[in-house]
Amino acid sequence: MKRDTRYDYIRCFAMLSVLVFHFFLICHDTYLTSWLSTGVQIFFVLSAKLLSTKTFDSAKSVFVFFKSRVLRIYIPVWVYLLLIIPALFIVGRGPTLTSAIMYLLGFSGFAKTSILGLGHFWYISVLLICYLLLPLLYKVAKYCEKIAKKKAFVLQAIFPVVAIIMFLFTRHKYYGVNIAFFCIAYFLFYKTKKDEIWYKGRIGQLLLFSAVLIVLKAYFDSTGIASNPYYDALFSTGVKCIVGFMVFFLLYKIIPAQNKGSKVINYVSDISYEIYIVHQFIMLALYEFFPVFKNGFVGGILLFACSVILTLINASVLYYIKAFVEKRVFKR
Repeated sequence: MKRDTRYDYIRCFAMLSVLVFHFFLICHDTYLTSWLSTGVQIFFVLSAKLLSTKTFDSAKSVFVFFKSRVLRIYIPVWVYLLLIIPALFIVGRGPTLTSAIMYLLGFSGFAKTSILGLGHFWYISVLLICYLLLPLLYKVAKYCEKIAKKKAFVLQAIFPVVAIIMFLFTRHKYYGVNIAFFCIAYFLFYKTKKDEIWYKGRIGQLLLFSAVLIVLKAYFDSTGIASNPYYDALFSTGVKCIVGFMVFFLLYKIIPAQNKGSKVINYVSDISYEIYIVHQFIMLALYEFFPVFKNGFVGGILLFACSVILTLINASVLYYIKAFVEKRVFKR
């Protein structure tokens, strides 16, 4: 199977966006973080695009899919947590037993207290929910091919609406928006999966829509409404989703299709999940324990550069441990 390296470049761009976002978050620049946080949404679009070609026509296909995905998600998380949790106890910042169990089970996004440096693990919990929905989304999308477009639209609209409502009155409001976003992206890509110009006509629409939303967000951010949790969870997160769509479409269109591409890009793409897991803890640890990284612009550049280097090293180690465990323990 040929490798479409456009996805590798998009994955690397999304990962860089996440790194930059958490860099400014750790440096307490909340204004910039509200604009730079689109990397996760790009990952959701990418997942929806790649998974839209999966078929779930039998119990076996569902089992095989979940087995591979569960191993891919959990093994790096378990290895990393088994290293990080004891280290946190050594420095007197250990998590509660409940939080540790929630993180090990993949329910980190619903833990009452997060583990220091691992707050970004909420993405893993939301991604697992999206994966659990996939067989049902597939069945609905397949059924919608046989019915009228209006009925299909109503049926497909149920999933994003229900996702938002389910989380609307919880402290995880933005989870529902991201799950809804994944469902919408999946149905879009499923419908056009045989058409390699699926982005045709959509980029211009998204650019205009995104521009309007960005202007509105800039205005609202300057008012008191920006502190409202519903505004942040629904409107602000919704804007990030639309912008994530736009960035994905633009990158897919402008990046040339290749079968090999850059070895560096391909490798970073392969370990992008491990990079996501380890990066924030490393960045936070450097910022907290080494005062030199708090010294203005130069300190910030050093912090980001050192974080990237250490993240790549740690992510690589984690990636090869995961590969070893999969091969020796799970015989994959």
